[in-house]
Amino acid sequence: MNELTELTGVDEFIARVSKNYKPKEKLAEFSDDDTYALRDLKKAMNAKCFGKYLSFLGVAPNTQHRLALYHYVHRSYDVQSTYVFALREKIQPSKWYLRITEELPGPVFFTPKFTEDVLFEKESVAHIKIREMANQYGGASALASMYGVEASVLRNAISWRIFKGTEEKRRFRALPQTSIIRAFMKTIHPDLWFVYPEELEGWNQRKNFPILETLDSNVPYLISKKYGFSLAEASRLFSESETRKAIAGKAERLKGVPESAVLEIWEAERIAGSPEKSPRYQLLK
Repeated sequence: MNELTELTGVDEFIARVSKNYKPKEKLAEFSDDDTYALRDLKKAMNAKCFGKYLSFLGVAPNTQHRLALYHYVHRSYDVQSTYVFALREKIQPSKWYLRITEELPGPVFFTPKFTEDVLFEKESVAHIKIREMANQYGGASALASMYGVEASVLRNAISWRIFKGTEEKRRFRALPQTSIIRAFMKTIHPDLWFVYPEELEGWNQRKNFPILETLDSNVPYLISKKYGFSLAEASRLFSESETRKAIAGKAERLKGVPESAVLEIWEAERIAGSPEKSPRYQLLK
């Protein structure tokens, strides 16, 4: 199992390599819009050890990734999926998409089996999930409307294309834009866009959606349908609820528990202040 370090400890790294670090000297200004990854890259730049930090992460000098990261720090370009994948073992992918003012989810632990060349040739776990959601909710356009994203952008993250290479035709899937990853991040863990089924322990022994992940997808849909929230807002309300905390880690107990029962437990929390106020809560014990 892959052990992700905490952004490879940029503060500790700076303390080790930059003896002349002056925190008030800012080559890159901090902002509340900074993602977790961007903030740490800025810290390294302000400490005048940006190049050393990239080398520490495994980004070789005079490479495309190093140049792209330099431009990313200066906000010349948006985050690029290629270096997010290349650094996924050292920087949790979610850190490139969540801002420092947002709660960062725990990392998805995986066993790396692929290199960067699979990005256009394989389905990540998130690709599988979002395709299943599109099928469930009536297609990409309907799903895009639920989550408030452009249908064409979402469709590019779902549909295969044919690329005529020099040797043969090969399928590829457009890598998701930041807008897609962020729109679905309450339902699909951002890390999963950069992890493949073969890299998750037990994935091949499970159906496309494990029980808890099925509830994470379907219960917000029920909330949205019943109360008129957007699906994105319903996903947020469910993911932040005590009900969601109560069912976490109880996959075995959830077998046979209908989604409508989880909805009733969530409703009891919303009305009475606690999921335990619902008679159906006994199903979780």
